Amino acid sequence: MQKFFQKNKKPEENFKEARVKALAEDFSDYLRVLAGNRPIQVLGPTAAAVARVKDIYRYVIYVKAAKLEALLILKNALDERKKAMHSGQEIVQYDFDPVNTF
Repeated sequence: MQKFFQKNKKPEENFKEARVKALAEDFSDYLRVLAGNRPIQVLGPTAAAVARVKDIYRYVIYVKAAKLEALLILKNALDERKKAMHSGQEIVQYDFDPVNTF
């Protein structure tokens, strides 16, 4: 069934989804490099539970660390990377204490 829906996507939808996925993969790779051998765990990226709403594609990266300070350092570094390499059309949201993953 999934292949059926993918075949019927418009070409620009495939491009938008691929762009968001590539960006999420780049960010997760960058976070892993920053984490190095510290006790920080990077999971993902994976499509969000609701992966697309009104032509907006969503991917999730989970980052686990014992201390909030470590997460803030990674967040600031990720913000700088986004400013340096991307057009600004992408939105990155952070949730430091998620109650649910929706």
